[in-house]
Amino acid sequence: MSGLFKVPIFGATMTTGVQYDIWGITNHATRPTILKGMKLFQVSEFGDAQEEIIALQLATGHGTIGSGGAVGAITPINTDRGGSAAGFTARGMDTTKATGGTKVAVDPIEWNIRAGSDIILPEEWQIIIPAAVLWTIEMLTNPAGTKTIYGSLLVQEIG
Repeated sequence: MSGLFKVPIFGATMTTGVQYDIWGITNHATRPTILKGMKLFQVSEFGDAQEEIIALQLATGHGTIGSGGAVGAITPINTDRGGSAAGFTARGMDTTKATGGTKVAVDPIEWNIRAGSDIILPEEWQIIIPAAVLWTIEMLTNPAGTKTIYGSLLVQEIG
């Protein structure tokens, strides 16, 4: 059965000089997923927020999920509140990034710290991430200051 799920992060601290796996998803053994969208914003720097851009990327093929950090395991929320639970597992804000395997950088994503990012991917930009594959939304650059962040992934699970 297919389902559409949100994977939220609420009020996590992002520390200066640390690159995070903001989200890490381990697909179910027999169910692929599709990243449909993402929102990410911070609430701790308003008056002094600069036009800081954090480079993120969608990457697949890691062998081991990350660990540590401010959030840990996240329970995906079915957008059909009467629907079934997700078969994939999710983590947030890992300070030890996913490792091993054959990492494939799929897409760059920009996060404007002051304005936030709210991205809904059109069908042409969506990719099917195969069953049993681990994927991440990971930081490629460090934040200039400590931030409190909120966000959510929109993930479709197929099968």
